[in-house]
Amino acid sequence: MQRIYEFGEFTLDASRLMLIRGGDEVQVSPKAIELLVLLVESGDRVVTRTEIMDRLWQDTFVEEGNINFHISNLRRVLGQNGKPESQYIRTVPRKGYKFIAAVKTAAEASETTEAQNSSPRPSSRLWRPFAIGGAVIAATAFVLASVFTLGLRQDNRNAANPNSDVPPEAVALFTKGKRVWESRVFNDQDPAELFRQAIAIAPNYLDAHVALADTYAFDATPERAERTIARARSLGGESADLLATQAFVKMFHYWDWQGAEADFANAISLETNNAKARHWYGVLLSLTGRFDNARDQMRRARELAPDSLIIAADLGQLEYFAGDLSAAADKLQNVLRLEPRFAMARRYLAEVHEARGDEAEAFEERLKSGVRRSADIAESRKVFEQGGLRSIWERSISGGKCNADSTNPYDCARMFAKLGDRERALEQLEIAVRKQQFHAPFALVDPVFAPLRESDRFRSVSQAVEQGSSLARQ
Repeated sequence: MQRIYEFGEFTLDASRLMLIRGGDEVQVSPKAIELLVLLVESGDRVVTRTEIMDRLWQDTFVEEGNINFHISNLRRVLGQNGKPESQYIRTVPRKGYKFIAAVKTAAEASETTEAQNSSPRPSSRLWRPFAIGGAVIAATAFVLASVFTLGLRQDNRNAANPNSDVPPEAVALFTKGKRVWESRVFNDQDPAELFRQAIAIAPNYLDAHVALADTYAFDATPERAERTIARARSLGGESADLLATQAFVKMFHYWDWQGAEADFANAISLETNNAKARHWYGVLLSLTGRFDNARDQMRRARELAPDSLIIAADLGQLEYFAGDLSAAADKLQNVLRLEPRFAMARRYLAEVHEARGDEAEAFEERLKSGVRRSADIAESRKVFEQGGLRSIWERSISGGKCNADSTNPYDCARMFAKLGDRERALEQLEIAVRKQQFHAPFALVDPVFAPLRESDRFRSVSQAVEQGSSLARQ
């Protein structure tokens, strides 16, 4: 079923997580759009802050200030300025938020247009069907918390290359964006927005375009990443960084494994010491079960980027996928000795503890991986004390979050697998494949799904991922 809505001068494509104005895509983070979808689809109902936290950051501990940040961004892009005619999102004191603008579905908008076209007066608005194609994936908990992420660029080029006269304020925005992006903690700052601000000041700022392409590579659809890659190439020509980002897009958005591997090989041939290319190539090798080769690439990336916490953490997760839980725990604990606040390592380590049967340690690592209200933490502790992690998973999937319309079927599949519900786990995996969800390829190596791998349905899921997006969409 199409989930396309119109309000004011905007069109919201809920399935693609895209906001359109005048035929052009509005630049806003996928998480903000996910929040907008929740508000729009809730109709006249007030959506509480607790519900927003539960729906958008399911089973993830993040600061409640995230809500304020994304509401503020939405109001900004919608042009909400305090005047009655510009109101879209209303704050309901001590309760939450409510979407108050008149909303039409695409079908209703189409009927209105047809009625207007039947009149001699020309229509003031023409419905434009979307021509943008691509992968449909759900927004994920805590901004892609389970996926391998970007290694630091280790070249010594001037940050303003190829332009040596980039204004200092643009360089400052770029530097801040890189710091936020590499930390993987987006509490109240959107790195993509910082890169866009840098580009607004210096339109030819090559490194800002490259960094923006990297953030878009993790987006709901690949088109923005591909357009930004093309723009960067027009400024600086081909580069190992751009080839690596292009390969990442092919890997996760199209499941084009051969094409991605060829791009990674070309990137490394062009710049043998490119940490990002070797890091992400290691991701591809691990997803295709070539763990020894993956270790070689990631270790080399680690040598090239010794300060990169994410590469170090991904080496630990690689060992988890390969089944060496002791090595995984050692590597992840080493990362946390360097930076105890690095949430990704704590999330990975929680999975390792859980696989080893140490539920108490797993639960504590999850609590440490983010910050929520003390009341939420106390409630989670109460649930855990009553029934362990099983109660946590059961609570997470309650309330219809994991059904045929699940926004995050891969995470739902993992929870059902942990609960021993094979049928529902397979059902959610099949939905993840049909939606071509970003995380779906990890099912090939995630130990959580080991009990399902001999079933015919799981083999079909694996085949769809391995053979690429054309089969996945059938």
